[in-house]
Amino acid sequence: MSGRQTTLLMLLLAVLFAAIYIFWQSRPEPDYGRKVLVFSKTVEYRHQSIAAGVAAITELGAEQKFNVVASEDARVFNDETLPAFQAVIFLNTTGDVLDLEQQVAFERYIQAGGGFVGIHAAADTEWKQVEDGTYWPWFQRLVGGVFAAHPENSDQVGKLTVRDNTHPATLSLPQTWQMPEEWYDFQRLSDGIQVLLTVDESSYTGATMGAGEEHPVAWYRPFDGGRSFYTALGHSEAAFANPYFLEILRGGMAYAMGDGAPLDYSKSRPQAWRFSRTVLDSNLNEPLKLAFSPEGDLYYVERRGKLQRYDFDQRDSVTVHTFEDVNSDFEYGLLGLVFDPDFSSNRWIYLFRTISKGDAGEHVLSRFKLHGDTFDAASEQVLLTMPADGTPGHESSHTGGDMQFDAKGNLFLTTGDDTQADDASYIDDRPGHIQRDAARSAGNTQDLRGKILRIRPRAEPDAEGRYYDIPQGNLFASVTQGRPEIYVMGLRNPYTMAFDSRTQRLYWGEVGPDARAADDRGPIGYDEINIADEAGNFGWPFVIADNEPYAYYDYALDKALDKANVAAPENRSRNNRGMKVLPPAQPAWLFYPYEESDKFFELSSGGRNALVAPIYYSDEANSDSAIKFPPYYDGKLIISDFIRRWLMVVTTDAQGRPETIVPIIDQPLSAPLDMAFGPDGALYVVEYGNDWFSGNVDSYLSRIEYYGGENPPPIAVATTTATIGAAPLATVLDASESYDRDGPKSELNYLWQWVANGRPGAVIGEQEVQPITLDEAGEHFVQLTVTDAGGQTATAMLRFVVGNEPPVVTVSTDGNRSFYWEDQPVSFAVQINDQEDGDTANGAIVPSDVTIKFGYVAGGEDLAKVLATESVDPVLAGRDLVTRGSDCNACHGVDSASIGPSFTQIAERYAQDEDAAAILRHSISEGASGKWGGNHVMPVHPNLSEAELAQIVAFVMSLHGTQDNQIGGLGLRGVLTFDEHHDDYIHVAFDKGVAVDLGKFYLGDYYFNARYTDKGTAQAPALQGQSTLLLRSPIVLAKDFDKTDGVTTVGVQDGFDVALVHTPTSGSTFSYGMLKGIDLTGIQRILVMASGVRPITSGGMLELRIDSKDSPAIASQKVDIPLIPSLESATVSLDVSQVDGVHDLYIGAPADPDTDADGDIQYAIVSLEFSRD
Repeated sequence: MSGRQTTLLMLLLAVLFAAIYIFWQSRPEPDYGRKVLVFSKTVEYRHQSIAAGVAAITELGAEQKFNVVASEDARVFNDETLPAFQAVIFLNTTGDVLDLEQQVAFERYIQAGGGFVGIHAAADTEWKQVEDGTYWPWFQRLVGGVFAAHPENSDQVGKLTVRDNTHPATLSLPQTWQMPEEWYDFQRLSDGIQVLLTVDESSYTGATMGAGEEHPVAWYRPFDGGRSFYTALGHSEAAFANPYFLEILRGGMAYAMGDGAPLDYSKSRPQAWRFSRTVLDSNLNEPLKLAFSPEGDLYYVERRGKLQRYDFDQRDSVTVHTFEDVNSDFEYGLLGLVFDPDFSSNRWIYLFRTISKGDAGEHVLSRFKLHGDTFDAASEQVLLTMPADGTPGHESSHTGGDMQFDAKGNLFLTTGDDTQADDASYIDDRPGHIQRDAARSAGNTQDLRGKILRIRPRAEPDAEGRYYDIPQGNLFASVTQGRPEIYVMGLRNPYTMAFDSRTQRLYWGEVGPDARAADDRGPIGYDEINIADEAGNFGWPFVIADNEPYAYYDYALDKALDKANVAAPENRSRNNRGMKVLPPAQPAWLFYPYEESDKFFELSSGGRNALVAPIYYSDEANSDSAIKFPPYYDGKLIISDFIRRWLMVVTTDAQGRPETIVPIIDQPLSAPLDMAFGPDGALYVVEYGNDWFSGNVDSYLSRIEYYGGENPPPIAVATTTATIGAAPLATVLDASESYDRDGPKSELNYLWQWVANGRPGAVIGEQEVQPITLDEAGEHFVQLTVTDAGGQTATAMLRFVVGNEPPVVTVSTDGNRSFYWEDQPVSFAVQINDQEDGDTANGAIVPSDVTIKFGYVAGGEDLAKVLATESVDPVLAGRDLVTRGSDCNACHGVDSASIGPSFTQIAERYAQDEDAAAILRHSISEGASGKWGGNHVMPVHPNLSEAELAQIVAFVMSLHGTQDNQIGGLGLRGVLTFDEHHDDYIHVAFDKGVAVDLGKFYLGDYYFNARYTDKGTAQAPALQGQSTLLLRSPIVLAKDFDKTDGVTTVGVQDGFDVALVHTPTSGSTFSYGMLKGIDLTGIQRILVMASGVRPITSGGMLELRIDSKDSPAIASQKVDIPLIPSLESATVSLDVSQVDGVHDLYIGAPADPDTDADGDIQYAIVSLEFSRD
């Protein structure tokens, strides 16, 4: 046998056997009635110990009488399959392994009472925010910690100590012992984990946690209705032979599997598809708060003075009253509303507004009579007043304004500190700076601002003329200590609140300061979600977050002094009229800064404005409502954020700490400001829209509905032949990719409508494929509504920009357009044609207007990200980011100032600054304040990449015509050569008792990109045309299939996988791996390395089909699995010499009518070589 044959033989016996071993091991032997799922999918680093781990768990299963199913197919994560398992084990998984629906299915399984075991790299799974990935904070909580780093030497002996010997995992272990391991450092360790085992950091080198002898490596806890166990051990194959480690696994799995109680999915989180958002009204003018009357009518207030009622029958808003006395300077205005619990009989509506009074204003809590749409302004009874100190040139912020009655008839009112915003706390008590002293208001026990007030309205005034009484239990029993109306003090801007009358717990969302870094004045800024079970002081402006103190400050000397005493904060302001020594500060319950928080990382990053919704109980909603939220949300806190635009629900653990924070609906809201549950149990939201202090076309009154039936809505997919072009633009609307989750596609109905002001209107047509012509230049939107046979609907939106035909970029080459060969240079030519600008052939477009780039992207780099950077005009990409892809337009307009300056103003200011690009990139990324006067703060944007920052800056500076010129790079004609890939390969080598060296496989891609940006027109912005050519190695690994069906890709070593081709299962005719868009020009044969090992693989036909999986085979060969593998049986040659052009290639196993071995493995594909010979 030749040397190459010997190598191949070892490959077949070692490489392929290792790859399919876990599938062989997982075949059920006896049915023990209990089973676990071992999931070992990897997207990033792959541990070679996975096969050994599966084998060890399988042996433990046989010993402990449970079956083991091993899989790397994420499709097993669904509501139908998971309930069969008593526990799910993540064995050295890495990266983003599950999609959104699979994630929710696993959450539901745990919440129903399922168990989880995480081994080693499970902590390096689903925690990174990757482009096109599905960030999954819930999983990080389930594991209990996140991988941070490990020592460079990944095989060091460490000293282990048992910290809890009462758990099955540690019951039989010695108190201390040693083993070699790759010792993980952790970040984001969750509250509530119960540590079982620690390693002494001094016993090995390279630890970075600083935990000393308390470095955790195994823990457990009840979590979100289920059970979680994690061990950081399990890096090497040797670990799975260590008897102590096997004891840990044995006990950990026993704990996770539980006592056999059946799963209860009624306790599980609803799937995201059960929620939908309906826009009731749009184009509102600064809506702030909403409330339902006890009679079921929906009202909301707009800041500039309008009280509105939404008419459900007319599907429109009705103006009930306009307050002419409202002071709407700064954040002042008509701020809040609530209805008297006895409204049906006494007709009182309570309103909180700012009115003008003297040089400043006054906040007023009043009540009025309301009969239908007749608002009796003369019936006003004033309950409370407080100063509003903002004046022109001395602005003020923070108003609060939320109100709610409890079951006892007590009225809660939130009030802001009426103080300018600043990075830290503002406690400037110098004369003339009153608007900068929060100690005069929030820290003042004799001032009603910066508080949550609690009063009990009364029908008639008391002897002092007050229309309210003071309930028992407020903060100050004596008027000499503080105002008796105060329930909670020490608040900055408690904008929304919720009182749970069943638990007597008060929640509120508090908007915090803007500091981006701690300094001598105090900590970074946080927003807070707070709870109070009794009256208390929450510290502002002396304390924030989990009781982090601020320093007192000498503003005249610009000097920080001593820090506040959290146990007894002092109010040293000369504007203070109340107690000097205040009640102890209470820590925040949940708090988050601009950056992603390591404590509450579920809340993302960026600008912030914390909000809460009223507490919901399903038995209080109409029993016959088909859209009410389910009991899962009973008593749970729903939170949102005005800037970040998410909507989430918080679940607490047994100690009342936040345990999970998960999304409710998988689409962002348009700057939500207030929420209320209606009598129908649906959640109603006022959405402010993008621009501050103005009406917005994207300002909505919306309803979030729940669907509790068993007919899931269809999936609406809208495509079109063209979304941009000159007028008139003829295009075709296409809904053919839409489908129903559980019904025939033939029963779907389609409706196309024009969209105006965010709402669908005029009907275009009802065909699946609908031709249309857009005659007018400008921006247009079309909505597709898909309805299934059961009446469930789903929508999709298309955006069109008419008025400019995009340029056409053509790249011609003289070689194959899919692969490179080092010995074969490729000639190219680029041509540009633009309807408005002309073309390169006639000289109207010159070569310097065209950007051409040729480069190499190494394997492991993000090819899509590189192309997204290199193949787009940064000005256009920046334009899209600031208008639709970020929160920039929440504070800036292109030509008009909002809360911040316009982009045009920014461009003008920095037009002559040679450091403009660096300054602006830093300001966007790290935040800034004070550059445009006042105290408005630019929030940090830590998740924007360097490329995105550069694109935003390029767009901004282009508004003054000062963007960097494009670098043309190559000319319009030239020759490409290939010499950058030499050091970019994976060396496939194994040692399974016999050394196996399969050699080098080159990984990267060469890219060639030509792009041109036209000049735009008066009716439409500039557009880019581009063409990209990607050239890859002619030897393609099985892991690079673009799509598979009936094929399982399994890793052998990091970066090297094989594809296991199964016999088609019932109903399928072909199991395949697909390579998309392969140019067969000049290719004579495809050499497929495919074989297997008896008896695990059976052999079978290997077919090549092109363009469709259902097309006839154009080439086929039998893959035999001899007892002794040979070179001839392992390399299958497929003749493609008669095929030219670009095709999708389908390679795999056809169904065999003579066999019923559904799902058996026929053979393993290692690689495909596209040969010119």
